[in-house]
Amino acid sequence: MNVLVSPTDRDVLSLLGDTAISSLVTEEHGADILIYTNQGLFGIQRKRFPEDFISSMNDGRISKETSLLANTCKFRMLIIEGQPKYYPDGNLVMPRKMPGHYTRKRIRGTILNIKYVKGIDVDYTESVKDTVDYIKEIVEFFTDSKHLGLYVRPSAPAEWIRPSSNETLLWVLQGFEGIGPQLADNIIKHFGKIPIAWTCSLDELKQVSRLGEKRATEIYNALGAISPAAQHVESFEEKIAKLKRLTG
Repeated sequence: MNVLVSPTDRDVLSLLGDTAISSLVTEEHGADILIYTNQGLFGIQRKRFPEDFISSMNDGRISKETSLLANTCKFRMLIIEGQPKYYPDGNLVMPRKMPGHYTRKRIRGTILNIKYVKGIDVDYTESVKDTVDYIKEIVEFFTDSKHLGLYVRPSAPAEWIRPSSNETLLWVLQGFEGIGPQLADNIIKHFGKIPIAWTCSLDELKQVSRLGEKRATEIYNALGAISPAAQHVESFEEKIAKLKRLTG
């Protein structure tokens, strides 16, 4: 199962290790973590509490991110690292370095909006390690199809589990040594595609077993097609005929 992690979440990426890939694609979905499951795209927004959560309330990030999450992911979750603590008067317990006063009502109002207006699940973890363990449990849950057997359609459309063309291009480029997420994104924006050519023709690619015409065309167009002259390889018979013409 494919797990993409925002480059800014280095601590999560480090703990997940080889099971995850750093990618800017997450930001297009308002997520910090994206999981491609057989049932659909699972997006996770992660906020450390109170610092990250409060600052994202103040600058509007949490509203923008959760809206993207709700509109682009089939499954979505906000994971809050840390639990809110309140004084008897209802004011939030804040670190001294953070200015401002926040009440239980305001915090709960924000969470209620995320849960019931935008339809995003909200859950809490104790630390980044606990968050990573949670992510692994989500992957394990969705890998075991019996958990969702009564919920999902018997055969989900391919579009539910297929990354977009841009996601595929970014992923392919990051497989080359020395190309990180930002450089991959810059290359795609500059060329509009991966500046690498297939050494076969589209017709030859279509002959690959279990590769349909539509998908073959998509992946063929994702790479720069080589010129017709370079694409043609002379057969032995053509070489003999050419030699005869040249020698009269």
